[in-house]
Amino acid sequence: MSKNFSLIVAFALMFVSVSATVMIASETNPIEKWSLYTDNETNTCFVDFESIAVKLDEVVVETAKGEVIFSEDVTDFPVDAIYEIDLSRFENGEYTINLHYYTGVLSKVVQVKK
Repeated sequence: MSKNFSLIVAFALMFVSVSATVMIASETNPIEKWSLYTDNETNTCFVDFESIAVKLDEVVVETAKGEVIFSEDVTDFPVDAIYEIDLSRFENGEYTINLHYYTGVLSKVVQVKK
């Protein structure tokens, strides 16, 4: 086998290995696939725990200024729960939903309009 052919084969194998690693990493990224749905008629936010690839510790709601206005420990909730946040008790504006897990936080911004 020539040196050029060996080099091309080695590079191709390395490329396939790197591509597979990147694909696996993105499949396990809990941020990419988590589900949050806001029902604007009832001002309720639904979080689908089953769509999140990690076990959650706490749900926190913050104002646009970063002030925590709601938090709940969810470590005892089942992993397939649908968690509801009643946004109707908050004033109109922008809020951040933070889902805390062991090594990080998942965050999404929601709007409250009454």
